[in-house]
Amino acid sequence: MDVGLVGHVIWMNFILLLIVMGIGWLYFIFNKNGALLDLTWAAGFLIVAITSFTSCEGTLFRKFILLILAALWSIRLGCYFLKRYLKKEEDGRYKALKDSFGAYSDVKFLGLFLMQAVLITIVSWPFVLICSNTSPQLSSFEWCSVALFLIAFGGEVLADRQLVQFKEKPENKFKVCQEGLWGYSRHPNYFFEWLVWVAFFLLAIDAPLGITAIISPLLMWHLLVNVSGVKRTEEHALMTKGDEYVRYQGRTNMFFPWFKKK
Repeated sequence: MDVGLVGHVIWMNFILLLIVMGIGWLYFIFNKNGALLDLTWAAGFLIVAITSFTSCEGTLFRKFILLILAALWSIRLGCYFLKRYLKKEEDGRYKALKDSFGAYSDVKFLGLFLMQAVLITIVSWPFVLICSNTSPQLSSFEWCSVALFLIAFGGEVLADRQLVQFKEKPENKFKVCQEGLWGYSRHPNYFFEWLVWVAFFLLAIDAPLGITAIISPLLMWHLLVNVSGVKRTEEHALMTKGDEYVRYQGRTNMFFPWFKKK
């Protein structure tokens, strides 16, 4: 592994992400829809995957595998967020954030956009390692990692689809989705999202310094559970769903899927 080249790729990724986030924030000033944060988040990882593919000197086939997997995840998530954005649907979490920020909302959202550039650079560290791996063939372990990614990706798609179908029914407006995967976890979409990054970590582990890629699933778990995902979703659900959500919390695991408690 060329350490100098790897360092150059990381800085290039970070600078490109700062530019993308800056553009996203400028558009947010006129639009005021916090969903732009979701769109730039999804796009940022595709940018890192492309620059890692074009700049790193690893085995071409392995780089293609990484690019395809990253593009699948990023484009799918981006299209999901874009559909909501075009409907002018803003996540309740962002509405609450804007209310809490008050008159300084625009400035504080700039901080959120810029922080995303930092977080994406760190979380996407496995991309750089995978694309720097010069081993000529994918090992059995790497193929198992690809299989894990596909399972996690499919689970995330299914969880999102089940939630959308539930919300599309008018009679469910003030109800809690407990159908399908949502009967085994209160946040199956976030669980499978985290599992995607476990798969990227495992795909990178055979590369030089591969063990350092564990920062990716660890940080993603923290973000999903304690920062922008589970924590804020639960707070919003308790405000809007009340006692029904409290009962849902008592019966259903928060993150890792499991059978309902009696």
